[in-house]
Amino acid sequence: MTDRRKMYINVTTLGEFRAKIGGRDVTPASEAGRLLLAIMTLSPERRENRGRLAAMLWEDTGEQQARARLRQALYTLRSDLGPDWDGLAASRTVVALAPGSIRSDIEALEAELAEGDVPDTIFLGDASPSSLLEALPEPGRLYASWLAIRRQALENRLRERLTALVREGDAHEKAARALLNLDPSDEFAARHLIGHHAHEGDTGRALKVYSDLWDHLDDVYGMEPSQTTQDLIAAVKIGKIAPTATAQLPPAAPVRLVIPPVAAPAAYDEAGQLAELFRAELIGRLCRFREFDVLDAALVDDVTGAYRLQLAAAWVAGRARLRLTLTRTRDGRVLWSDDRKDIAEHWSERIASVADSVAAACSLNLSRARLADIRRSGPTERTLDHWLLGQTLLDEFRPKSWDEATQAFRRAIALDPDFSGAYSSLSQVENIRHLVHPGRLPDPVGLAESRDLANRAIALDPGDSRALLCRAWASMLLGDFDRAESAFADAYDCNPNDPWTVISCALGAAFGGDQVRADALACRALEERWTHAPSVWGYHATIRFLGGDYAGCVAAAGNAGDGILNIPAWEAAAEFRQGRLDAAAAAWSRFESAARKHWAGQGAPTTARLLDWFGGSFPIRSRQARHLLRDSATGAAQAYLHCMQQ
Repeated sequence: MTDRRKMYINVTTLGEFRAKIGGRDVTPASEAGRLLLAIMTLSPERRENRGRLAAMLWEDTGEQQARARLRQALYTLRSDLGPDWDGLAASRTVVALAPGSIRSDIEALEAELAEGDVPDTIFLGDASPSSLLEALPEPGRLYASWLAIRRQALENRLRERLTALVREGDAHEKAARALLNLDPSDEFAARHLIGHHAHEGDTGRALKVYSDLWDHLDDVYGMEPSQTTQDLIAAVKIGKIAPTATAQLPPAAPVRLVIPPVAAPAAYDEAGQLAELFRAELIGRLCRFREFDVLDAALVDDVTGAYRLQLAAAWVAGRARLRLTLTRTRDGRVLWSDDRKDIAEHWSERIASVADSVAAACSLNLSRARLADIRRSGPTERTLDHWLLGQTLLDEFRPKSWDEATQAFRRAIALDPDFSGAYSSLSQVENIRHLVHPGRLPDPVGLAESRDLANRAIALDPGDSRALLCRAWASMLLGDFDRAESAFADAYDCNPNDPWTVISCALGAAFGGDQVRADALACRALEERWTHAPSVWGYHATIRFLGGDYAGCVAAAGNAGDGILNIPAWEAAAEFRQGRLDAAAAAWSRFESAARKHWAGQGAPTTARLLDWFGGSFPIRSRQARHLLRDSATGAAQAYLHCMQQ
C-alpha cells in the first residue's frame, strides 16, 4: 500500500507549468487549479489566507462568490492530484501545503547554487525569472502584481547567490556568465569575464564581452559602460592588468545612505517644494535597490550612515536649481557633487541619473534595467507643474485646497496619461478625503474610482509600493478586506525597507483584525527607529488602541502632535477605557475644537454628529472592535459634556 506521507509533487514553474508525482503527470486540468497550485508552491511558507487566494483568482467577483469558487477549486484540485497525495490542508481561514509535500524546480536551482554549483539551465539562459509562470493566464491585476513581485524576488536571490559565487566560488566564470544571462547589462559580471579571459590570454574573448556589453547598453538604454569598465578594457588592450584587479567587487552588505531634508533659503519658495518632491521620489526609488539601506533623516532618529546625500534648492533666473553633494561620513570627504538645472523638464531622467551617480560614487553596480525603469513614465514640465501644485495644495489641509488639488492632479493626468505618480496622488486624495473633512463619511463612488486610479498606477509601475498601498486602502474602505489584505502583502513584499510602507501595512493589519502582524510591523518600525515623524506616532496610537494597549495609545498620541485631526479622539477613547474620565474629557475637547473649526458635514457640528463621523471613518473589520471604539468615544464625549455643564 502506498505511504501517502512519502509522496511529493514535483512542480515546474519556469516555462511550461507542470506537476508530477513520480513519473505521472498530475497537472490540474482546470485553469483555477493550476493557478492555485502555482500560488501555493511559490508562497514563502507554503500557506496563504483563503481570502487572499480568492481575491487574487477572482478579483472582479464578489467576496462570497469568490470564496465559493475557491472551495470548488480546492475540491477539484484534490481530485486532480489523486488519492496517493495528501499534502493539501484547508481550514476556514488558511490553505496550506504540508512540509515536504511539494518540490519545485526553483528549489532545485537554489539548492545547487547553495552547494557552489551553477545549474546548466541558468548558465545557458534557460531559467529566466521572466519565465516564471509565463504559461499561465493572469486572472487580474492583484495576481499580476503578486507575480511581478515573485519574479523580482527570484531575480534578487539568484543575483545575490551568483554574485557570491563570482567572488568566492570555484565556478566563478560560469557564475559570471549566468549573471549576464539574467541581466546583459550587469557590468560587475562583464568585468569579471573580461578579466578572466585576459588572464587566460584570450584577449579576443575579453574584447567580445566588452563589445556585447557596449552594444546592449547603447541599444537598450542609450548608455555607455561605466568608467571603471572602460578603464579595465583599456588595460586589457595594452596588456596591463593585475590578477587582483579584474573586477570591482560590490560590498557584502547594503550601503547606509542618509538623506537629510532639503536645505533651502529662508523664503521657502517653489524651488524648495520641487526639491522636496524630488527628494521623496529619489528615496522611494533608491529603496528598491538592495544595494542601498536608505535612511530618511526626516523620519528616523538614528541618522548615522556611511554616506550622506544633501540636497540644496535655489531659484535661479526663473528655473529651479538643485545642488547635490555626497559625502563620506567617516572623513567628510566629498565623493560627488553636481548641479541639476531644469529638473522639472527631465524629472525621471534626473532621478535615475542621480541614483546612478550616487551608486558609482559608493562603488556600487546598480542594475541598468532597474535604472531604466526609473526613467519610464517621466512627466513633462507642464504635467509636473500641475502635480507640484496639487501636492502643495494638499499640505494646506483645507476643503477648498483639497478640491483644487484634485483638479490639479486630473489636469496632470490629462496632459500625460502615462505618469503613474499623478494617479497615485489622486487615489490618495480620495482615500483620505473624509479624514481631512470632518463630517464627511467615506464615499463608495469616490473610493471605487480611487481603486481604479491605483490600478492604473500599478499597471504603469508594478514596483511602486505607494500605488499598491493606495489600492489596499481603497479596497479596505470599501469593505473588501480580502483584496485589501492581498494588496498590503504585495506592497510590503515590494518594498519592505520603506518606513511608510511598513507602518501603513501595520495599520492596515490592525484595521483588518490581524493584530499579531500589526504589532510585529509596528515593533519593527520602532526598532528601526522609523518613528521620528509625528504623523507616524498617530499610526502607532491607533494600532495600540485596537490591540488593547490603551496606555500605549495615550503615550503614542502624545508624540503625534496636531497633524492628524482624529488622534485626540483615539486618545480620549483610550483614556476612557482606563477610567481616567478627566483626561478623556480633555482629549475629547481638543478633538471637538479642531473638528468644529474644519467642519464640512451637513448641519451644525454637534457632539452627536462628531461621534457619528468619528465612529464611521475607519475600516475596522471586527464588529466587536467597532462597537468598543464607538462606546469608548461616547464615554469620553459624555465626560466632556459633563465637565462643560459644571
